[in-house]
Amino acid sequence: MFPRTHKGEKSYRLKKRRLEIQIILSVIENHIKKHSSSFNHQLNILEFGCGNGFQIPYLQKLGVVTATDIFIPNNLNLMKQADFVECDISNSPFLDDQFDLIYSNHVIEHIRDLNKAFGELKRIGKRNCLYALSVPTNVWLLLSIPAQYLQKFRLVWSKLRSIDEKYYNKSTEHEISDISYSNKNSIIHKLMDKLKPHGHGIIRSFTGCYHDFKIKSWSKLLTQHGFKLQETFPLLLYAPSEWPIIPVLPVPNRSIICSSVLFLATQK
Repeated sequence: MFPRTHKGEKSYRLKKRRLEIQIILSVIENHIKKHSSSFNHQLNILEFGCGNGFQIPYLQKLGVVTATDIFIPNNLNLMKQADFVECDISNSPFLDDQFDLIYSNHVIEHIRDLNKAFGELKRIGKRNCLYALSVPTNVWLLLSIPAQYLQKFRLVWSKLRSIDEKYYNKSTEHEISDISYSNKNSIIHKLMDKLKPHGHGIIRSFTGCYHDFKIKSWSKLLTQHGFKLQETFPLLLYAPSEWPIIPVLPVPNRSIICSSVLFLATQK
């Protein structure tokens, strides 16, 4: 009933990822050029939450990359001179003052203990370490609603069909008991409740997530955890690839209408 467009989803996601990392790399390179005295050697780089390693080849243009994630993906794409360490960034095995650049892309919103994670990031980063952290915005969350409902309707439709078959098989040809109706209605009520839009990452409440994903909320979070913001750079406007209701679009610098934003920060 709800056909999937795997090819279109994959193409949209790939375009978004390529454009996003290209812009991010350009912003980082420009910052390094402006502060060349702090980065006058080959950079020691950490990407935490690397996923399948898609961004590693881009980061390798800046230096030697170490990548981490909490699990090893089946399609891990490690390029030459890149090491992979399976670990939680909140409890990493790295040395104090080890990295010149620490990078993540859409990872922070999935970390439960940010106090511990940020403390660890400051421990393993050098005093002049540059933190390049990309996160989704509340605009992205709004644009995710159609994709959320598409997935939810698929789930509910499948469950309703299963319920109908279950209770039809339990009933006689001419009669269904009141208990069956009561149980069925209870299950349907729970399914309908699931149709409400939800948040993302560790924040399941939509309204709470919308507030916390605002650019100013992300800025406040980083400064409260001991980071000094050097640059806030809007990246792209896009929707989830499951239902890409808009094309992937670059946005003007300082725009608040964007789906992802990059923060460049240092330790205070």
